Amino acid sequence: MFNQNGDRNPNWKGNNIKYQGLHNWVRNHKIKSKFCEYCKKNYSFDVANISGEYKRDISDYEWLCRSCHNLNDRRNKKKIVSSIMLYRQKKNKLYYKKNKIILSEKKKIYYIINRDKILLQQKKYESENKEILRLKNKRKCKIYYSKNRNMLLIKSKIYKSKNKEKLKIYYKLRYKQHIEYYKNYNKKYRLEHKDYFKKYYLKYKKKNGRAV
Repeated sequence: MFNQNGDRNPNWKGNNIKYQGLHNWVRNHKIKSKFCEYCKKNYSFDVANISGEYKRDISDYEWLCRSCHNLNDRRNKKKIVSSIMLYRQKKNKLYYKKNKIILSEKKKIYYIINRDKILLQQKKYESENKEILRLKNKRKCKIYYSKNRNMLLIKSKIYKSKNKEKLKIYYKLRYKQHIEYYKNYNKKYRLEHKDYFKKYYLKYKKKNGRAV
């Protein structure tokens, strides 16, 4: 019988091997330690990858207990997920650059067909998350104002110089509305708190003899 191990075997896959096959290959070739290589307290049961790249390299694996294996897998998952997200972002950017016109046309067609549904969804979201949206808008306005403060001040000066008459009319109407609002508010407040005014304010009189 001639030797058919490793590269000599016709079923040898090299670096195209899958997850389970690679772990079986490491178990057969790596010497098993009695205790966990990480904590050195518990017995070792599992073969764990160190780098998270899953290469066909025995030095990239270690014998661990189940608890240490779970901890290392969580750390590796975060690294893998971040690398996958970056790869997908780059891929999407390239695809968008190549097919920018086609995608914009598709968006327009989709919006025309499903316009009513989209508007209903927006209204529902706005009604359910009023406070969150209000806070977001405040933050955005503050950031925009802090960045473009000088530009906004110049624009406001130009607008005031061009529209002086309009602004005078607007301020007069605003002043009238303001006075009417406070008159009505004071009336309501006095009616609701009659006892309070009787006890404290009606005792004191002005020089003319009228009650406050």
